[in-house]
Amino acid sequence: NFVYGELGRTSLKSRRVVNVIRYWLEIVQLDNTKFVRKMYSLMYRNLENNPTHMSLARTVKTRLQSTGLYEAWVNQGVGNVNVFISLLKQRVFDMFVQNWNTDINNSTRTGCYTLYADFRFQPYLNLINKEKNCVALSRFRVSAHRLVVETGRWQKPVAVPFNERKCRTCLNCLEDEFHFLLECPLYHELRKNIY
Repeated sequence: NFVYGELGRTSLKSRRVVNVIRYWLEIVQLDNTKFVRKMYSLMYRNLENNPTHMSLARTVKTRLQSTGLYEAWVNQGVGNVNVFISLLKQRVFDMFVQNWNTDINNSTRTGCYTLYADFRFQPYLNLINKEKNCVALSRFRVSAHRLVVETGRWQKPVAVPFNERKCRTCLNCLEDEFHFLLECPLYHELRKNIY
């Protein structure tokens, strides 16, 4: 989810949904003498008798239902294919981003990330020229760092409870991204140099 959010990209599964529906639209436009169309018609008829059997017809029906475009299934086609595909792409994208937001908000690792996360290509990826600095910022943003708030979850056999992941310098503060950037006296001189 961090990678999708930082790059503003959807999963391959999302793209596959669009390609499957696009292929289905090509099949339903074929005349009934074509072998592919005959096989699809057979799958379509079998779907009524055996709705749990995996087939292209079942996959298309399920995908159209989940995107709210079931009318295309009922009609076994659409008017303008290009407009429909554009609408489908937007629906699939919106659903992906909605699920992404839900996952980000429900994750225990994204406490800080939710404050600044938005689903788009992050400009810093192009703006920072030094790879080392870009990697460091990326790691910091996505909690792939060595602050105690993160390393505490790696302890074996039992992770350190979240509220006990304290800064070794301050002792009474949670060592999270906010504390690291703005509060901890250990980094006071670095902050002065940067700001």
